Amino acid sequence: MPFKKGQSGNPGGRPKIIAEVRELAQERGPEAIQKLVELLSCGLPATELAAANSLLDRGYGKPHQTLGVEHREKAASELTDAELEERIEESRAVLAGQRTRASKAKTSQKALH
Repeated sequence: MPFKKGQSGNPGGRPKIIAEVRELAQERGPEAIQKLVELLSCGLPATELAAANSLLDRGYGKPHQTLGVEHREKAASELTDAELEERIEESRAVLAGQRTRASKAKTSQKALH
């Protein structure tokens, strides 16, 4: 159900418990940071690495993840006749499905009125 213009989708706001938990965590933030600093030299490589990562994430933000994706569609002039026919048939099937869904929707709407 769409909201009326100017009407909030969440008129009560965030639940109070979330704000309370956030406040408690922020109060203990300096202690938590100090503990991470201590763990940097605890002698356990895995723990030291986890502490270093946590400190860096909080100080600088988590690093952005990049994805290398390459997709190249052939131009129509590069397609064989068989490939062109296949694409035409795929397009016809998609259009036929859309027409079928549209006609079913119209039929349903008529039945409601």
